[in-house]
Amino acid sequence: MISFLPKSIFEQFRRLANVYFLAMGFLMLLGTYTTIFQTPLTAFSTLFPLTIVLGISMIQEAATDIKRHRSDDETNNRLAKVTSWQSGMAVTSETVCWRDIRVGNLLYISNKQPLPADMVILASSEDENICYIETSSIDGETNLKLRRAISYLPTDAPPPADPAEIVARLEADQPTVKCELPNGRVESFSGTFNVPQHEAQTAPDIATLQADEFNKVIPVENENVLLRGAVLRNTAWAVGVVVYTGKDTKLQVHIE
Repeated sequence: MISFLPKSIFEQFRRLANVYFLAMGFLMLLGTYTTIFQTPLTAFSTLFPLTIVLGISMIQEAATDIKRHRSDDETNNRLAKVTSWQSGMAVTSETVCWRDIRVGNLLYISNKQPLPADMVILASSEDENICYIETSSIDGETNLKLRRAISYLPTDAPPPADPAEIVARLEADQPTVKCELPNGRVESFSGTFNVPQHEAQTAPDIATLQADEFNKVIPVENENVLLRGAVLRNTAWAVGVVVYTGKDTKLQVHIE
């Protein structure tokens, strides 16, 4: 609110027409109140209409900003269920606002629920750990798309009945995710899901691990990722690890 007025004025005078009429008004002021030259018109005849036009434009921008602010608040205060971690151990499993979701959280999505962040799918309620999403808010397509969990949990076993089973598995394995930097390419994703060895250390440090120190390196592709803005459909639930949040999500980067 404090910065709106200077920013709005700056944006208004990025338009050459407004700069022209302001300059003409300034010249008319010089002609009226100095002896440099004579002017048949007063500055009021130019600056007053300019002020009216700028005022109306700024009011419209303020109304748009207020609507955007309210929409942002509504989105940020939606609720999602997550599990957070500390030193590789689950510390909380609770319902939090979308704005409080962090990279690395384990995110639980229910049927018909929109995605608050980009996540790598670990498991779903369906056989073979598949799920379906609607991406109309991302690419305008209304047909459902198939997504599949990474090959971390066995696909031939029944889906886990309780998310606590997945949490226990993650605590035991201490896996890490490596992925590309945030970008707006919504049709591609490149990364790996790494399960480290535990003979030498029980709490691996990702910064010191080498490529040959992983028991298992699982490739992560676009079909293994759910993007913010998509909606889970025809699937009771899906669980995944958050990789991008907020302005780093592919949808936001793509829009900006």
